[in-house]
Formats: sequence, structure tokens, C-alpha cells
Amino acid sequence: MPTASIDTFFACSLMTILVLSAMAGLSTTLSPYLTCSFNEGGKERCIQIAKYMLLSSGVPPNWGENGEITPESFGLAEIGEAEAYALDVDKVSRLNSENAYALSYSELRECFGISDVAFKISIKPVFEVQVNMSSKTVAETSTVYTFEITTAKAGLPVPTLVKGYVVAEDYVNSTQSLVSQVGQVTINVSIPNTSSGQAVLVLFARHAFNPQISSFAVYYFQHNSEEPLQENSFLRLSPLNYTLTVSQQVSTANISKAYAFTFNYWRELAEVQNSGESIQYSIPRLLDPSPFVLVVTGRNSTRFFVEYVSYPQIPLEIGADFDSSFTRTNLEVVQQLVVINQAVYEFMVVYGAPGL
Repeated sequence: MPTASIDTFFACSLMTILVLSAMAGLSTTLSPYLTCSFNEGGKERCIQIAKYMLLSSGVPPNWGENGEITPESFGLAEIGEAEAYALDVDKVSRLNSENAYALSYSELRECFGISDVAFKISIKPVFEVQVNMSSKTVAETSTVYTFEITTAKAGLPVPTLVKGYVVAEDYVNSTQSLVSQVGQVTINVSIPNTSSGQAVLVLFARHAFNPQISSFAVYYFQHNSEEPLQENSFLRLSPLNYTLTVSQQVSTANISKAYAFTFNYWRELAEVQNSGESIQYSIPRLLDPSPFVLVVTGRNSTRFFVEYVSYPQIPLEIGADFDSSFTRTNLEVVQQLVVINQAVYEFMVVYGAPGL
């Protein structure tokens, strides 16, 4: 399939969102599908259940922003949002098991109220970003790293704009925005040799013709250090209600700074609370159709480290493990493009009933 076909896919997918927005009011009544069985309702029942997940805000409607609340009724829609399939960033983040305020699958099943169907929800960017370091050049005062970036959907190239940020010890810098017409681009990053230890390259890519379709990747590497890489080993990072809670997983870890990155902007985060066991930072409400990548730096004894989390906290999967007790004949898949903080993502839910 040529690149033009991929562009057509994105355009048609966004048009589908606009068409379905006009039909949203017809899809929020689930009651006829609560009482019928998995086999009686079939594909149509699964579609309606998925629409209810995406078009209802749940009860209470603000359950996402309060980590102490377990919803009485499950729904992911943003409160008061006129655009259909616009999901709440906090409700989505609470589906990720790595978030300290995450809901469990059993809690989801109970508050959703459908006992005869198992399901698994996944949310991810529409296309993938791959990062590989191709070379490293050491000079007297700095080291230059060269990275090859690939943007693709199902193995096919996606034309994008690419922007990167590098975080190392006492050093943060951004790259220029580069055009990747054929899904490939090269980025050079320079880091002073006065820094050492773990470093990360935070990469954002957005579709060349629609900025709402975006993706990201984070690449860890060592700068001026032979120590082995350890990713996300010292801290637990949990974003919720535009607050980042940082909890120590290792008692010897000392937190230094925290940052928020989007495609166009970056900010150092302000500390708002320190309980000794955890530190909270305020996340700025940047108007950018882009995922947020939140980065925290620190030291474990003398070792510098960098850790990150995305907001919304994706990609994620929550739900049933469809093992050999399920067959292709009793699995149904529903996919839909959704909008979270102005950016487009891919939502998928798989339903199943135990083996027939």
C-alpha cells in the first residue's frame, strides 16, 4: 500500500469520528443489551457496549480525577465535552496498572454491570515511532549522538513532523522540528561531557497533514558511563488531575527535578507537596494536541537516573486474558478512534464468552 493510501486511511478515520459525533445521542442507552446473552446480542451488542464506554461519563462523572473514587457506573467520556469520543485523560490513566490510582479489572466489571462477557481494553497511539542510535562521536567538550527515527503504521511509512528533547544530568535541550516525508529522519543530539550517567531522548511525531494524529517514544542510553541501564527502577510515577505523584521505590533514591514535554513545549514542574514518602508536582495545562511525557531525574547514591511516564498513561491494556478457553468463534473486536486532550488515539476492546 503506497503512502497515499495511508494518508487516505487517516483522513477517512477522522471523518468517521465526525459522522459518529452526530449519532452520539443514539448510542448512550445500553439497557436493551444488558439482559441478552453474549450469543443473542452478537456483534451489535458488543458495538453498543463499546459506544457506551466511550460516550458515557460514568457515575459520578468526575470519578477519573479523584483516585479515591471507584465509579458506580463505568464510562470514559470527558465531562461536558460536545465532541463525541472525547475521553477524559484521568479516566484513561486510571486504566493503567502502573498508576497508583488504577482500577482493577474486577472493579471495572462490577461497575460496568455486565457479568456474562469478559473484555480487554487497549488504548495506544495511531502509529508507531521507533528510535535507534546509529552513531556516537566524542569530542573535547561534548558528545554527539545520531538517532535514526522511523514512523510507521502496520509496517507502512507515515509522513510526520518529528521533534525531540534530550534530558541528561543538569542538561535539557530540544532539537529542531524535522520533516519525515518517507517515515524516516535522522536527529543529532549533543550532550556536554560534564554530564554523565543515564540520559533519555523523548521523541514526538505528528502526522504531516493533521497535527491531532501524534505519537511518541522514549529512548534510554548511557552518557559518559559504563553502568548498565535500569529503566523505571527507582520511582513510581502516577499522573492524575494534572498532578504528578512521585513515589520512591528505593529508599536511597533522591529526586532532583521534574519536567513536562509536549511536541511544542517543555516546562520544569513546580513542586506542590512533599510528604517525605512522595512528592507531588503540578502539571501545566499546555494547549498542544500532543501526549505529555513527564520526566523525573534523581540520584541513587552517586548514580544519576532518569524516569518517565506519559499523560494520558498509554499505551495500556486492562482486562481478561483470552487464553485457550476462548476461541475465534466467540471473540468480538471493536475498534474506534478517540480524542484525548485534542490528540487522536486508537481504542480497541475485545469481548469474549467462555468456550462453547
